[in-house]
Parts: sequence; structure tokens; C-alpha cells
Amino acid sequence: MRKQLICAILLVVTIVAVLFSFYPIYWVIQLSVKSHVETFRIPPSWIFKPTFSNYQRLFQNSLFPKRLLNSLIISSLSTLFALAVGTPAAYVFSRRRMKHKRLLLLMVLTTRMIPPIVFIIPYFMVYIRVGLIDTRLGLILIYVTFSLGLVVWSMWTFFDEIPTELDEAAEVDGASVLQTIWKVILPVAAAGLASTGILCFIMAWNDFIFALILTRTNAVTAPIEITKAMAYEAEDIGLMTTGSLVVSFPALIFALITRKYLRKGVLGGAVKE
Repeated sequence: MRKQLICAILLVVTIVAVLFSFYPIYWVIQLSVKSHVETFRIPPSWIFKPTFSNYQRLFQNSLFPKRLLNSLIISSLSTLFALAVGTPAAYVFSRRRMKHKRLLLLMVLTTRMIPPIVFIIPYFMVYIRVGLIDTRLGLILIYVTFSLGLVVWSMWTFFDEIPTELDEAAEVDGASVLQTIWKVILPVAAAGLASTGILCFIMAWNDFIFALILTRTNAVTAPIEITKAMAYEAEDIGLMTTGSLVVSFPALIFALITRKYLRKGVLGGAVKE
């Protein structure tokens, strides 16, 4: 009876926590399908006639699809480049013995420990000199820089769990280091690679501060475009909530497609010998 009571209490607490977590999402969804009058009604109306005029207005604006495309290109390329550079580096840290290995890993990790806003002024001054302000390449380079630490540390833990006998067998068969990584190690560490890629993609997709400071017109991303619905005297809440939902869909769909690998990746790096 005591165990059943504890289980019942935990179930109730879990349900309350889930409802509490999903309430803001529900509030955003219902605001996106309310009319302007219903949005500002006090007290809020729970029963109303939904309208999709906010979605029509959002995509009738010719700039928003372009901003969404910018976010997709920048996030995808930065994730691919970070994985392409960080994965071989993680393999070297895992398989090669070197002096001051822990110190080097700690130095790599510091890129994730320092708040990104600290680097805004140095990046801004350098980008003005080299002509990378308001370019997709400029944002991609920044996101790759901040994703490398995550890629190296995540993939290093996964590579450490893979037996070195696989490397030795590939070396006996005449495979080079790159062939060993590509054809032998990566298929085994696919779960870790997928989970790391998801985290890098979401980090770049949701970034606001760098995209706000380092873009003007050409490379503006979707999160920045949503803020233009805020005016000095009033905010277009319907347009803002609709844009927020649309921006969240690509990352959500990407995570749902690869959720199996994400679950395996999170659990796979949790235990080390």
C-alpha cells in the first residue's frame, strides 16, 4: 500500500508538471488562431471562433519565407561543418596518447563556458574590417566556432566506448585513418553523431544575439524577423505567436525524425568504464 501510494503521488506530480510545462505552448497556439479583438479581450475567452488570418499575413509578407530560408541554410551548414571538423578531432583525442590531453580538452570546453555575448564586440569589429557583416558566411563561422566544443566533447565520449580492436582490424586491412573513421567508427557511433548534430542545429536555429547584431538586411534570420512585429506603442501578438510556432516546426520535425538516435545518443554517452 505504501509503494502504491508513493507511485500515485509521483504520477499526480508528473501530470501536474507536464500540464504546467505545456500550458505556455497551448497559450501560444490559441493566441495564433485568435482574432486581434479576441487576443486583447479581458478576461481571456476560452471558447472562440479560430481564424488563420495570422498565418496568411505571415506568409503574405515576402520577407519571412526568405528569413526562414536563411535560418535553414545557416543552421544546416554550420552543423555540417562543425561535425566535419569536430568529429575527427574527437577521434584523435580518443585514440591518440598526447601530453596535456585533459588541458587541451578543457581549453576546447571553454568555448562553451564563456557567455556568447562577451564575443559580440570583437566579432563585430573584425567582421566590419573583413566584410562579413550581414552575410550568411559570417553567422556560419560563428556557429561553427561555438559548436566545436560541444561536438568534440560529445563525440569523444562516444569514441571512447568503441573498442580499439575495430581500429586495429581496419588498419590490418589497409584502411587509412580517414577510411577507418568514415567506414568503421562512424556507423557504430551514429547515435552520438545524430544527437550531437541535433543539439548543434537547435543552438544555431534559436540564436538571437549574434543574428541581431551582425545582420542588417540580407542575412537576417527568422527569429529576428519575428521581433519586427513589436512596435513602439503596440505589439502584433497574433503575428508574433504565429511566427514563433512556424519557426519552431523545422527543429521539432528534425528532432522527431531522429528521436531514436537522440535517445540512444543521450544514454550512450552516460556510462564510461
